[in-house]
Amino acid sequence: MKSKILSLILLLFTSVSAQIVNGQDNFLLSKNKAGEIEIGMTIDALHTKYAPRLTKLTAQYPEGMFSPMLEIYLNGKLQNAEPSITVAIDKENDWI
Repeated sequence: MKSKILSLILLLFTSVSAQIVNGQDNFLLSKNKAGEIEIGMTIDALHTKYAPRLTKLTAQYPEGMFSPMLEIYLNGKLQNAEPSITVAIDKENDWI
C-alpha cells in the first residue's frame, strides 16, 4: 500500500512538472523578444497573439512625460489583477 501511494505521488509530481516545463516555452527571452512579444511589432500584430480583451491601455508619467503602456493579462482577469506583462508603446509609430 505504501509503495502504491509513493508511486502515485511520483506520477502526479512528474505530470505537473511536465506541464509546467511545457508551458514555459511561450515565455523564453531572447534578443529583442520576450515570448511572442517582439520589439518593433505593431499593436495589431500583438492583438493577433493576445486578444484585445486581455489587454488594457494605460498611461505612465516617468519624469513627468506621458508614456502609453499596454498591460497584458494572461489569466484573463483585468479586474483587481496585476498585469502579466507591461509593454511600452512608441507614441509616434504605434508599435512596441
